Amino acid sequence: MTATIATPKQDPVVPSSERFKLLVECVKDYAILILDENGHVSSWNPGAERLNGYSEQEIVGQHFSRFYTPEDIAAGKPEYELETATAFGRVEDEGWRLRKDGSRFWANVVITALRDHTGRLCGFGKVVRDMTERKQAERRFQALLELAPDAVLIVNPAGDIVIVNSQAEKLFGYSRDELLSMKVWLLLSPKFRDPQPSEDSFFALPQMRATRGRLELRVRRKGGSEFPAEISFAPLDLEGEHLISGAVRDISERVEEVERNERIKDELVSTVSHELRTPLTAISGAMALLLGKHDSGLPEASIRLLKIAHGNCQRLVRLVNDILAIEKAESGRVVYVLKALDLRAIAEQTIEANRELAESGGVTVRLEAPPGPCELHADSDRMIQILTNLISNAVRFSPPGEEVVVKLAKSDGHVQISVRDHGPGIPESFKPRIFSKFAQADGPELGSKGGTGLGLAIVKQIVTMLGGTVSFADAPGGGTIFVVELPDRPGSAQGSERSEVA
Repeated sequence: MTATIATPKQDPVVPSSERFKLLVECVKDYAILILDENGHVSSWNPGAERLNGYSEQEIVGQHFSRFYTPEDIAAGKPEYELETATAFGRVEDEGWRLRKDGSRFWANVVITALRDHTGRLCGFGKVVRDMTERKQAERRFQALLELAPDAVLIVNPAGDIVIVNSQAEKLFGYSRDELLSMKVWLLLSPKFRDPQPSEDSFFALPQMRATRGRLELRVRRKGGSEFPAEISFAPLDLEGEHLISGAVRDISERVEEVERNERIKDELVSTVSHELRTPLTAISGAMALLLGKHDSGLPEASIRLLKIAHGNCQRLVRLVNDILAIEKAESGRVVYVLKALDLRAIAEQTIEANRELAESGGVTVRLEAPPGPCELHADSDRMIQILTNLISNAVRFSPPGEEVVVKLAKSDGHVQISVRDHGPGIPESFKPRIFSKFAQADGPELGSKGGTGLGLAIVKQIVTMLGGTVSFADAPGGGTIFVVELPDRPGSAQGSERSEVA
């Protein structure tokens, strides 16, 4: 028996030109046309028939301009696109096109020049994609943007403005076409721009490279005028393209309101300084004089009321002085006269000045310091102010019979001042606000301790201006330790007014 092995039949080889034709015929989602060198249709695929509504017999030999709108034909757009493709090899365009029934669709069109091996132009390939749904979505999206009260700019990662609303045109003074041809950082005031903006980043600002956030900065109108603006920005995904949406709001009125309030505050501080401090100081001095005369013959009840009035008057004087101090520190109008100081002598002087306050509360104040002078370069008045506020704060919160310890140390070019009390400590909820203005802790163990709520804020301001730091911690066994660390030779201090803070 002889076995016969059947050889499978080989499919005939299909020429490459035929394979390409089969591929084109299978494409349904794109219209693919071949035009001769004058723009007449020589062939097209079923996708073109489905998109345009013409059969191949109806359209072959017709000029491709019949797919264009009358206004585009009047503007010479078909001829321009062929000329551009001839000169540069290809041209891409988006716009309205016409179907056989006269309906319009939004098309993405790419026309490519076809040349033979000698380089001679022998026609054009044209690929058309129906983008009507995307265009309608963009229109709906644009309509939503127009409802926004703020100017909206949508920017790509390279910083190109790709979508704007009419509010942006009004705010910046540019037309829509002008905005869409700009880099977004050109709308920023020059001082907020990166001198070498990157083409692969959103904004030429590190803050704007975050995923979302809010900034206040100055922006520029078309004529060059600038105004303060608040910009809220967030990431946006549009059909797979990563963009960033920014809403821009003119805050000129808000800034003017803040500046107006600052002027009112300055006027109030001036009034406090001239109209309250002087008479309060005089009243306090008169009361102290009366209380100093033990043989005045005043009844005991009158003396008791006089002491209460004198204490309240001194509290008002401290409040006025603290308000003036914090205002001057914040505005940078305090002069810092730096000179060589003996911090030990200043601490002893300040403790002595606060002895009456300490004794009235049954508290003692003790200094711990290395033997001999403790030198540093600083402003003596400001150092007294730091120590006074820390000591008075510690005394107020220390129970009768306890001790406040002021400790000085020096090492590695720094001077350290610590003030420890034996009070109830700082509540956890209050710790984040400890250096805030007018901040005072509440609690059953704290009671009413008086004070202005400005002392620690003033300490923070002065220490910062002297180039140092201030911190606090819970003390072992109860109470709180405040620590001030200063360079023994700070570089410079800021200020422009010669009058001193009282």
